[in-house]
Amino acid sequence: MSNPLQTDDWIATTLRDAEIPTPPPGLTALMLRSQPKGRFIPWLAASGIASMATIFVILATLQPSASLAQVATAQARQTEYTLVNTRILGNGKEFRITQCRDGRRWSIHATTLKKTENGWVEEGPPVSGVLGVTVMDGNRTVTIQHDPPYFDLAEIDEPTPRLDVYSFDIHKMLRGNGKLIKVHAVEWQGHTVDRFEVHSTYRDSGQTKTIDQTIIADAESHLPLRVEEFRDDKSWGDTWEYTYGRPDENAFKVDIPSTAMVFDLRRERLDLLKVLRNGAVFVNFARTAMVLFPASDERVDPVMPVKVNGSRDRLQANLMVSPRLGKPKAMRLKINGKAWELASLVCRPDTDFKAFKPFQKERASVKIGDHRLTDVPVFHVGEAWNLLQPFLKE
Repeated sequence: MSNPLQTDDWIATTLRDAEIPTPPPGLTALMLRSQPKGRFIPWLAASGIASMATIFVILATLQPSASLAQVATAQARQTEYTLVNTRILGNGKEFRITQCRDGRRWSIHATTLKKTENGWVEEGPPVSGVLGVTVMDGNRTVTIQHDPPYFDLAEIDEPTPRLDVYSFDIHKMLRGNGKLIKVHAVEWQGHTVDRFEVHSTYRDSGQTKTIDQTIIADAESHLPLRVEEFRDDKSWGDTWEYTYGRPDENAFKVDIPSTAMVFDLRRERLDLLKVLRNGAVFVNFARTAMVLFPASDERVDPVMPVKVNGSRDRLQANLMVSPRLGKPKAMRLKINGKAWELASLVCRPDTDFKAFKPFQKERASVKIGDHRLTDVPVFHVGEAWNLLQPFLKE
């Protein structure tokens, strides 16, 4: 999708982690890998179509009155701002992401809105995942996932710098294969602005579909104030509202629900370093599990049979892989100076892990592929990948 705020990698992470309540079930981690079945498919499908369509559009030639140096300088100075991205789903629902930055501090809040006779109202709790509620207040990073009855948890981590993937450069925002329409120095909501429009088309499933994009930028600073991108005869799309200056202080306050299970990733990593010998099992709060085992250069099969002592269930493990020159390659982690690999257990995690007794103890024995993990520690965590990500070996 032509998103002026986010890089392709950031979008991919978001789509893996995000969630929208049913219907349409649907950001990513951004949490399809650990969510209950049947959620978020329509929204993800729409986002995927938009992302694929972006491949087929060409950057428009843009020549506003500002020089590239002026725009670059204006962009680099933005360390205090609020960005509100509203995703219009076209089915009576909207998905709204509010991102704030105040120097080192940053936050992301997301809600799902529903149209009623009295206008748009917030529907239910915040969506889960990295886009639920994530606040980096300068001392720590807190991510809250609150979606009863499925899960109610909070993760606390080290203070995390916000990668500045936001773009304030209108040169990079406008895209399309249509004609660019430019109108300079017009009045808009008390501002003197420049207005840019591109009306273009793209091909999808053998059909020609439309993209209508509008950017309104301050005529003096050349910073964007509002961006619109609508598709398919304006039936769905996105808007972005830019506000510059220090955000509201409430954006950086953390309110962890009293009912939430709290996982301190900083302490869990220290515990892992102390006890890790020949492997470990991680039971995720959202009813999934992962196994960490010694790396092997000989194995190429990404799917491995699993046997857990004390259980009659037939399991399998899917190796966590990443493409490398077009060929999948196992993800490597380096912990205590040793190389490890990670696999996700499947088959059993569709049921509540409270009934999976072998993993309710502090230690377990597992045979995964050719590896025998005898009496390894079992960690009950919010999300194993969040815990292990700092150990990822590039």
